[in-house]
Amino acid sequence: MKTYLGILAIGGLAYWLYSRKRLKETALFSFDGVRIANNKLQIKLGLSNPTNASVTINSIVGVLNTKGSDIANISSFEKITILPNNKTFINLDVAPSLIGIFTTVKQIVKKGGLKNLSLKFKGTANVNGLPLPIDLTYTA
Repeated sequence: MKTYLGILAIGGLAYWLYSRKRLKETALFSFDGVRIANNKLQIKLGLSNPTNASVTINSIVGVLNTKGSDIANISSFEKITILPNNKTFINLDVAPSLIGIFTTVKQIVKKGGLKNLSLKFKGTANVNGLPLPIDLTYTA
């Protein structure tokens, strides 16, 4: 009986490790937009979950920059559940640093508004306890 329980436990552990590895290899982040809402700059990220199980985003942290200049640190610790075989969008408020405000305003004015803005978001998301790297570029 102990042998069967041991084999079952090892099989369960192997499946759990496989599903975590599969999520890390298949989860796909996207940078889907920039907007001004409620007098705040927001970025819109998407996460596709191509697995057959729901996943939870526990946190997202990262740096937003334009033309190599960091304009804001971004963090969200709101838990978001993504259904199986689905895509969910996450709106993150951007609170630029003092230097970042000048860089952002300069680029927005120079390029003619948000439609010509180029941004890069680099960070990490905690998805089901796994740290997933994020490296996205947005060009309008």
